[in-house]
Amino acid sequence: MRSASRSILDALGRQLSGMRSIAAVAIAAPILGLIGVLVASFVPDGRIIDALTEAIATGQLTRANFGPATTGPTVDYLTDCIGITMGLGDSADASRLTNAVRSPTLGNCERSVKSLAEYRQGNGLGTPNEYFRYWHGYTVVTRPLIATVGLAATRMVVLWAIVITTVGLTHQLTRTHGWRIAAALMLPVLLTTDLIDLPRSLPHATGALAALATTWIAHRHITNLGASVRPSTLAALSVAAGAMFVFFDILTITPGAWAMFVGAAILAASPSQSGRTLSITGTIAATGWIGGWAWMWAAKWLFASAVFGFGSVVDEITDVAGSRLDGEVDALDFSFTNSIQRTWSRWIEHPLTGVVIVVLGALIVTAWIKRPNAELRHRFADRITLVSPALIPLVWFEVMRNHTQLHTGFTYRSWGMIAGIVAVAAVVALPAIGRESADGEVRHQDVVQDRQ
Repeated sequence: MRSASRSILDALGRQLSGMRSIAAVAIAAPILGLIGVLVASFVPDGRIIDALTEAIATGQLTRANFGPATTGPTVDYLTDCIGITMGLGDSADASRLTNAVRSPTLGNCERSVKSLAEYRQGNGLGTPNEYFRYWHGYTVVTRPLIATVGLAATRMVVLWAIVITTVGLTHQLTRTHGWRIAAALMLPVLLTTDLIDLPRSLPHATGALAALATTWIAHRHITNLGASVRPSTLAALSVAAGAMFVFFDILTITPGAWAMFVGAAILAASPSQSGRTLSITGTIAATGWIGGWAWMWAAKWLFASAVFGFGSVVDEITDVAGSRLDGEVDALDFSFTNSIQRTWSRWIEHPLTGVVIVVLGALIVTAWIKRPNAELRHRFADRITLVSPALIPLVWFEVMRNHTQLHTGFTYRSWGMIAGIVAVAAVVALPAIGRESADGEVRHQDVVQDRQ
């Protein structure tokens, strides 16, 4: 009796400890985010204005809101101008903390270039736009870099950060699962999107960088823990990842980042978990990530309500949310599956998408030829669990149909993640867990061979 009571108390203690970890992440994330944007606001505006003025003089910054891209439909300079002028135009009568929450920006490229030119002539920056509904956490990186090394060098630094993170994630996948899995997941992301072009629009680049970094961290951490990973640890990690992503992103690649994180979590757990346990891992990762994402975003609105008033913030968010879900726009068709079709069409138009689909098909066929039919049926339910995160962007497209269709120039990127997740689920060798089979099920040596 005493032993049973002690076991129950131990279990309750572990649950409480896990809840404390999740609560600590949920409390710390908005506080750290607020500190981050506040610290970024201390970068002298004059240094940033000088750097941007030089960029205008050298043709690196123009009035064009969109431009041709090397690897995608267009470069979104409009969002870039909003991002690189974020924090300019602070109110002299407000505190630095208030200005950091207000998120003032000079606006699109035409307005930003005009305002900067007038400022150099002594006329002031004019009245800035207040873009408080996002965190704009990228300013933690962009403001100090632009002020110290200039706009062009800032783009190079961010590009190299993307390269390093991509290499790190690819190496992690290769070391753990083999080169086929790394190729299956990363090739669509690298070659069927405009990832390499993204530093030309810094808010897009930092969103993609956050997606790659959180996926890498999650996969590495879960792999290292193996079967000993606790649900509370996974939940806290997922909440932190969702919060970190929304801090740096402005709704550019949310469904793809969400799906990629969940897919990586399931993949990392698959060598040591199966069946219901693996499904629970995927569910915790999915709900934790979107929970952290939603809470972190809502926290910014709570901070903004202290500046603008609760009613004003609610009106702004309600109006924007209604528009993003199903706001009426001429030439947009919100019939069922049309958002999926429009993003698919944009993705399939990418010059390398067809090639990558053929390569992924070849990877899948060779994996199936290499392994017998009995092995393909092995842990079939777990393969369904592995492929399930691919549904996340499809549901998102239909729920957020206005935003999806208005911005197909970047919402299509999530198809690269979808393709990678589907290919991984088809190619990955799943080891037998708990027992070895004599009829062709995957054994440890098969997984080792797959890495070669």
